[in-house]
Formats: sequence, structure tokens, C-alpha cells
Amino acid sequence: MYYEVSPTASEKILARALKKARILFRQNVFIKNWEVDFLISSKVIVEVDGWVHLQKSVIEKDRRKDKTLGEAGYIVIRVTNDDCHCNLRQCIQQIKDVMALNKKAQIQQIARQNLLSWQIQLQACFRQCQGGQINVLPGSIGPSVDSNAYSNVFQC
Repeated sequence: MYYEVSPTASEKILARALKKARILFRQNVFIKNWEVDFLISSKVIVEVDGWVHLQKSVIEKDRRKDKTLGEAGYIVIRVTNDDCHCNLRQCIQQIKDVMALNKKAQIQQIARQNLLSWQIQLQACFRQCQGGQINVLPGSIGPSVDSNAYSNVFQC
């Protein structure tokens, strides 16, 4: 397999624009045995594609690469050399938009995990109650800030 040793002219243009936009990135890194042009944030990848990516064999390779990276939780953005030269502002905006969506998704995932954790703890509280009965004390609306302290909310 052939790996690009040095960045292309288009990649250099995009790298300068990312730095100017204060977007942190790593360039030409390996993830899941694939070289990626730019790793931005923890799960966003930007690939800069030239005309060679229109060849059938390269299209298939790109599909395998995108599938592998997608299954590993990465979002792959593909831009063309022409985009880097002629539509650089739109490229940067697209990257920012995907980063914002990815951050929102990460926050939602953390919230789901916290909710699941709270539900598991609540189920444990139910099991601890004698006879499976639990009473919510008047005026309480949910768990306290300390998710392990249910004494002010539940009475078993």
C-alpha cells in the first residue's frame, strides 16, 4: 500500500487555513491501519482528494477506509483539491459545523450514559427496598446532585 510521505499542495493550504481558524489537528496520522490526512478533534477526519480518487479502484479503497473508520466512531469529511484552492472558506465552515455536531453528539452520549447510570442506581435502590416498595417523599423531584445520595428523595 502506498502512503503519502509529505503533504500535497492542497493539504498545505488546508493546514494553513485550519491553523488560522484555530482548529487543532494532527496531519498524516495512522488510524486503524489507514493513513488520514487530518485528524481534527478526537473523532473527525478530513481527507483531501485529488483526481486520482475518481478511479474505480481508489473509490473502492476510499469506501473501505470510510467504512472502517466509521465503524470505529470517526466522522470522515472528504474535500477535493479544488475545494481547498477555490472554496477554502466553505471547507473550514463545513469542518466547524461537523465539529459542532460531533461535540453535541458527544454531550448527548454523556448525558445518555449519566441517565443510564442513574437508572441503574435507581433500580438498585428499588431492589434494596423491603418488599419492592419505594415511596417518593413529598416535594422531591429527583435525585440530589450527589447521585448516590437518595435518602432525601426516596424512603424505603
